[in-house]
Amino acid sequence: MPSYEWIYLYIYDLKKRQVIDLTVHLRSQKPYRKRSLKAQARRGRMLNKPSIHERPAIINKRERTGDFEGDTIIGKDHKGVVVTNVCRKSLFVQLKALPNKKNRSGD
Repeated sequence: MPSYEWIYLYIYDLKKRQVIDLTVHLRSQKPYRKRSLKAQARRGRMLNKPSIHERPAIINKRERTGDFEGDTIIGKDHKGVVVTNVCRKSLFVQLKALPNKKNRSGD
């Protein structure tokens, strides 16, 4: 069963290729629908922080212990948060549950 998004994209593609214009039958009656990319563009960005691509070359070699890589796992409906730290050489993992993503100290 195709999703409604796939159906909309297919109808727009038909119109773009000038095969048939079915947009008059769509619920929104708009000639073209564009997805909002605003939320995706901001996702995972930290202000004034260096990019992962700018880290020193020695860290990418994974020759020394103590170079940790952190990540945040956010649960369904933003109800739970787990912060992870993984050592790049030994793969030692540290996990800490937080009540929400605003209170990063966990206290």
